[in-house]
Amino acid sequence: QNFTSSNTSILTFIDATAGLGVFVDTGQAAVGVNFDEPKVPDGDGTLRSALQISVSDFSLTMSVASVSSGAIAAGDTLVTDNVQFSGTVVTDGMVVPIVDPMYESSDPAVVRIDDPIAGLATFLGAGTATVRLSFTQPVVPQQQDSLVVEVGTFIVNISGPVSPVMGTNVMYSATVTDTRTGQDTAATGVNWTSSDPTVVEITNATTGQAFIRDIGQANVMVSYTDPTLPNAQVTGSSLVDITEERFYGTFSVATGDFGDPVFVDSSGVHKFTDSTRVFFPNGTVGFVTSATADLLRFTVGAGTDAGPLLMLNLVDETGAPRDSVLTEITFVGQGTVADRFELNNTFPLAAKDSIGPPFLEILSIDPTQTAPPDSDFFYMSVPSGPPLVVNITVDWQQDANLDFFVCNGLPGNPPPGYLIGLCSRDPIFNNADPTAKTETATNVSLGPGHHVLGIYCRVPAECPTVPVTYRLDIN
Repeated sequence: QNFTSSNTSILTFIDATAGLGVFVDTGQAAVGVNFDEPKVPDGDGTLRSALQISVSDFSLTMSVASVSSGAIAAGDTLVTDNVQFSGTVVTDGMVVPIVDPMYESSDPAVVRIDDPIAGLATFLGAGTATVRLSFTQPVVPQQQDSLVVEVGTFIVNISGPVSPVMGTNVMYSATVTDTRTGQDTAATGVNWTSSDPTVVEITNATTGQAFIRDIGQANVMVSYTDPTLPNAQVTGSSLVDITEERFYGTFSVATGDFGDPVFVDSSGVHKFTDSTRVFFPNGTVGFVTSATADLLRFTVGAGTDAGPLLMLNLVDETGAPRDSVLTEITFVGQGTVADRFELNNTFPLAAKDSIGPPFLEILSIDPTQTAPPDSDFFYMSVPSGPPLVVNITVDWQQDANLDFFVCNGLPGNPPPGYLIGLCSRDPIFNNADPTAKTETATNVSLGPGHHVLGIYCRVPAECPTVPVTYRLDIN
């Protein structure tokens, strides 16, 4: 037997003996068969078939479109997109309506089907999910179809200091990464903003340049508005925590020993005042010798330790007060306690302890050296003749209730214990206010001979616990 087709453009046999054929296109074709058996009635061995074959086409396709922006490719989806899936059945060139459609997602964490009948869905997370469509009508060879959806997102990574120093200019940058490819993508329409411009001020919204204006926290944010991105805009943010202020300055030394002068320029945010003070980590104080709005000069205090300094009593650029600002000025090593007159807490006094007017010196006392802390004793020698009249001032800049006294001394060095037994601590020179940081005696008359000046702590409960730097002025 041998099968034939009246129209091979519609139906063609690939195995005519077995009757195996292929539908090539839509249309009509007649199938015939002939036999080589001579007893066939038509006499020529051919049997004609009246079987007419009608070939139809069929297709079932699925697609996905963005609800807001129209058709998108399955591989060009983005987290937060709202989309609609649809299916189409076509037979013989005609679209046949689908009855009772039902959409399902293999991973609702990636693609959430919001309306299973209408095919409305939301992309929730990056990943891959298979969305399947099934239906009852029309009855076609394939009653269901599926679409593999790769959902991605754009991640914005911000680079820059997370704890910058107040008063500095910094630069932030960002990259936009496509999670589907892992590659950075070029994005346009860059705009940098700050959640709190009083802390972090964006000075150039295009480049990411910022000025750190104050201590606190702020979110540095960037957005990219680019029509080539699936949802047109992506954003990112980074929390910035500011705890320190940088003061730029010139330092005469690196180790910060007692008596070393330090010059510090004001920062971009804060200025100095007459009452600005400098504290070291252990509570000792650098003695401020002069302060203008833009320049602070202080002497490294006695017994200071390594670490960042704390600035007190500043003002900002508007004149508002500012206090307790931790700086990045950090000393290496430790300041000593002994000045050139230290330790002068025992008798007999030595020749180096002699001072005389005019005298102006930054000195130190160490409360650990004495109990009670009678800290410094000095000789003042007055030549023969009329009495010498002087003004004496002692001032310091940290919590310490210091006092001083002056008493007559015997010629030469007094014997041990002389001062304690015979020289009273005359309170007439002292301020009764323990919070006062200056003691002054004017018009003090000193007769010819030796006198002893003592700097001491009057009330043990108010005595300092760390070395104190003070200035003695006799004129």
